Amino acid sequence: MTLKDYLDGMSQRQLAAKLGISPAAVNRLLNGGVWPRKGADDVQRRLTDALADAGVLRMTALSLVACSRLAGTSAIQTQTIKDKTMLRKQTLLPKTRQIFKLHGDPFGAEPRSAGDVYLDDTSRYVQEAIYMTAKHGGMMAVVGESGSGKSTLRRELLDRLRRESLPIVSIEPYVVSMDDEAQGRPLRADHIASAVLHTLAPLTRIPRNSESRFRLLHNTLKESGRAGNRHLLIIEEAHDLHGKTLKHLKRFYELEDGFNRLLSIILFGQSELKTKLAETNSEIREVVQRMELVELRPLDDIEGYLRHRLERAGLKYDSLIGPDAVDALRLKHAVTAPRERGQAREAVSLLYPLAIGNTLTAAFNLAAELGMDTITGDVIRRV
Repeated sequence: MTLKDYLDGMSQRQLAAKLGISPAAVNRLLNGGVWPRKGADDVQRRLTDALADAGVLRMTALSLVACSRLAGTSAIQTQTIKDKTMLRKQTLLPKTRQIFKLHGDPFGAEPRSAGDVYLDDTSRYVQEAIYMTAKHGGMMAVVGESGSGKSTLRRELLDRLRRESLPIVSIEPYVVSMDDEAQGRPLRADHIASAVLHTLAPLTRIPRNSESRFRLLHNTLKESGRAGNRHLLIIEEAHDLHGKTLKHLKRFYELEDGFNRLLSIILFGQSELKTKLAETNSEIREVVQRMELVELRPLDDIEGYLRHRLERAGLKYDSLIGPDAVDALRLKHAVTAPRERGQAREAVSLLYPLAIGNTLTAAFNLAAELGMDTITGDVIRRV
């Protein structure tokens, strides 16, 4: 159903009065997807309210309006919207801390314990999936946009394995200097083998010959496994892995001692990794067929996320966040922008913890500057 279908019981003249634009502009919007050049954000907000008044669920209304806005916006205009909504790293100002009595940074601080990690249904599923892979074996890829929480889930997994004293040895190749093939320094199979050996047998001299190195790798994994250990290979920034390295991961996964697999593998990467692991990629089909792929989606329960972060900082949500702030935040980040990858375009949402945290931090600073003690929808819109 289109916007026009949902508004079938309302005349265009009535809708024009609600939106504050002419009936002709409403006709262009509903029939041609042409949005006003001026005041489009206000029209978007009023149209969402009009849909809600017509009985449409607010979540559905937000999605409908955002998709309509995206469809009727040129690539240049859409990129401008994206640039306006993606803020740089924000920091609480001293005046803000004083006015709101903030002893810490509720949105900028890194989680210090498992209790600090906010989990919605999607991230809770991913959390359990990577835990079961670490504990029982397998290959998994966790995909998500920048700021979606991949690194937080990785840290939470390692912390959980430590807390539960499980005999699982984690192996994390250094990716500081890793880059894609175009830069000439991708992570190779030899580097992964060296990382395994440095972790399990740090004093052992690593042979230069590849065949000898991998034979030593296999024997070292066998010895460690017979001592009661399991082994988990974790690779961050896996979207930069070369296709050949991805293909070689199957060989690492197939290292075994009898019926026991010796190495589990979890990759963490941005959306480019999903493209590389597509079922249509015949070059690495053997890996794709064996690797479970899970994706971190944009946050849906924004209020739940904000409540969690504020309460962990010892603050009360209801006294700081106005009733219209969440809807304003959702509208601000609901407009997605196409990003070119070759000939294809992909919609990228901004409703991730990092983007939301930056917006709220900027909103606190703006509210303090305006002498306000509550984050309202208007403050969110002005950020």
